[in-house]
This record gives sequence, structure tokens and C-alpha cells, in this order.
Amino acid sequence: MGEPSRTAFNIDQFDAIYPTGVERHYWNQCRNAVILASIRSIGDHGPVLEVGCGKGLVVSYLRAQGLEVTGVELAQVKPLPEVEAHVRT
Repeated sequence: MGEPSRTAFNIDQFDAIYPTGVERHYWNQCRNAVILASIRSIGDHGPVLEVGCGKGLVVSYLRAQGLEVTGVELAQVKPLPEVEAHVRT
């Protein structure tokens, strides 16, 4: 068998698509609101796991809204400071 293919972004790729402040972009704000509404529509949902969370943009938003969220990411990316304890890489 050959070397497994890599699917994780490298640090440069993450920096390119997640620049500082990207969480304030209208797209991310609207996307986060839709995700929150979907989760809340479930009712008693319990803990949430975000797979492929990147730097933790959604994790940060949902935790600020009172949800118990943990994120996991394949790449060795530095999470946002406010969710470092809640994102596993």
C-alpha cells in the first residue's frame, strides 16, 4: 500500500481562508445563525461535536450562545484563543 492521501489543510492554506476577523464576515455570521437555529430546532440536543472545525469559528459562536460544543480538526491549526480548550487537532 502507498502513502495515505492527505486531506488536511496546511497552515498557509488555513491562513488564506481564515484571516483574522473572518468570523465577523456576513457569510459566517449568517451561516452560524442557521446552524444555531437548526440545532435548537432539535430540542434537547445534548453536547455537540463539530467535525472539521478549522480554527473553531462555529465552535466559538455556538459556545457563546450557551451550547456545549467541541470541535475536531485533522490539520495542525491553531484554534481561536477563546476555544483552544474545546478544539482538538
